[in-house]
Amino acid sequence: MYLQEIAAFIAIVTTIISIISYGKKIKAWISQHIKPILLIFLILCIMVILCFIVYFIIPKKPIEPDNTRFNFESGTVGWQAQIYKDSRGIASVRQSKKRAFLGRYSLELKADLVGGDTAKHKGETYVELSEPENLENQRISLHYFLPCPSQAAGDLQHPNGLQVFVKDINFKSEYGRWINIKTTDTGWMRADFTPGYSEPVDGSMDF
Repeated sequence: MYLQEIAAFIAIVTTIISIISYGKKIKAWISQHIKPILLIFLILCIMVILCFIVYFIIPKKPIEPDNTRFNFESGTVGWQAQIYKDSRGIASVRQSKKRAFLGRYSLELKADLVGGDTAKHKGETYVELSEPENLENQRISLHYFLPCPSQAAGDLQHPNGLQVFVKDINFKSEYGRWINIKTTDTGWMRADFTPGYSEPVDGSMDF
């Protein structure tokens, strides 16, 4: 009789010890696994909350509308790369949303300039107006951005540059002043040109 009770007592004590031991293992597993998981979950929750605040609660600065003549919000709006035999230094043009002076889009030019090459030593990009317009004494402004000015500048002894130009109904050209590209030309730059009947300073025109 006593042997059975003793055996039962030993079994109970062994079970209790096993439970305690197993409980410690569970606690250790929770400490090692559950806590990091909870920490990661907490971090994710905080990130979701912050994203919600940034996108839905904090008022966004409205994008300033671009009401200029050519804003490229609807595409290239007729602009194209010159394919004349001695002016093929611009390979292509396309609408781009990488950056914009105003609005959301701009016109991106892919240059393929090769010094000494009769076809690619210079390039042009142009648009033909649907109807002739009198641009005399009308200022034309071009805003441009150079992603890598140090490369765009080219040879510092013979730097690359740009000109704004117009053509009349007889295809005679008038070019504004030549603007050298500098390695310090960061951000948006502006080139201005006002067509007229006299040859521009540092520019040229067909007579």
